[in-house]
Amino acid sequence: MTVQQVQTDKKPTVAHKKLLIEAVKEHFYDPYSIRDAELSNLLRFPNRSTGYCGRLNAKNAVGGYSGRQYVEVGIRGGLIVSYHPNSYWCKAQQNHIKWNRFRELEKL
Repeated sequence: MTVQQVQTDKKPTVAHKKLLIEAVKEHFYDPYSIRDAELSNLLRFPNRSTGYCGRLNAKNAVGGYSGRQYVEVGIRGGLIVSYHPNSYWCKAQQNHIKWNRFRELEKL
């Protein structure tokens, strides 16, 4: 399925950004080192869930930046229902996704 089939014009909500920030805090080795963070508009995935693609750069366990990472997150009913780090789909579709700066994540 292509981005054109699943992407909406809805920018990320404040509530969804808060959920995503908490997920990043739990899953990244050094979430306070994040830079170049971007978040897609709301996506409707084929499995009927909605969510976002994110891309960011963060430090790894040895203290170096590991390069841009892509994450796919599904949200339903105000909860994160799926979290896929290193999302091949988000990376493959990056040139077709509408990206928004995610400054709130960079300010941790």
